[in-house]
Amino acid sequence: MIEAQPLINKDTKLRVSTVLNRDTKSYGKQFLSDGKEETCWNSDQGESQWIIVNFNKPVAIKKIEFKFQGGFCASHAQLEYTKQGDDDKKFLKLMDFYPQDINSDQVFEVNEEYETSDTYKFNFVKMTDFFGRLTVYNFQVYDMSKIVYLTRVESFSAAHTLNNKNLSVEENKKIFSKCNNCHGHNYKVEITVMGTVDPITGMVINITILKKFIQEILDQLDHKNLDEDVEYFKNVVSTTENLCIFIWNSLEERLAKEEG
Repeated sequence: MIEAQPLINKDTKLRVSTVLNRDTKSYGKQFLSDGKEETCWNSDQGESQWIIVNFNKPVAIKKIEFKFQGGFCASHAQLEYTKQGDDDKKFLKLMDFYPQDINSDQVFEVNEEYETSDTYKFNFVKMTDFFGRLTVYNFQVYDMSKIVYLTRVESFSAAHTLNNKNLSVEENKKIFSKCNNCHGHNYKVEITVMGTVDPITGMVINITILKKFIQEILDQLDHKNLDEDVEYFKNVVSTTENLCIFIWNSLEERLAKEEG
């Protein structure tokens, strides 16, 4: 399956032409792609503004997304890139695009064929503001990657009682009915990861590590009384939904440590 994947992340290096009143704490480049609607990059006034994006590897930008503030938009912009192996890092124009003077998200497709690059420049040639100021609330670029979904199916058995300690005995019986008594289940767990195939390993994720992490998590649950033996469920109702949250959080934490 081919899907648009965001390319700008915490490892991406961003540079901007100017910051309003040099107040980087309030209007700096860090707000370009932080995902928050209330923060933004504000440029200072000037005839030319730009954003330079440096990735840690060559990428192919196929889609551009901007959200400007109306009245402080670019009306004419250019996407530029550097060729791999060019020591001078000279920027070459790839395409022109023309944003509208509106507040909503705008998307621009990149259909030109070119060599992948690790450095791109968004050159804002003309602005709608008389003084050349820009306000950008959202900025992201995407490639079109072949995404692979990988699912592992595991199982475990456990006992539990659906009971909320903050409710009365009568309220618990009314909500949970017969499940308010201790009983057991044979659970089937499906865990799906998605991503692009690494060209070196040929894998989306290291299967050995994934299997190890899943087993560590399920060992905490298998043949246990969830409410008594698992710390997480001593204050959380042991529903299937909360089991999913527990497994998700535990796996996410382990994978983050592995990557970091």
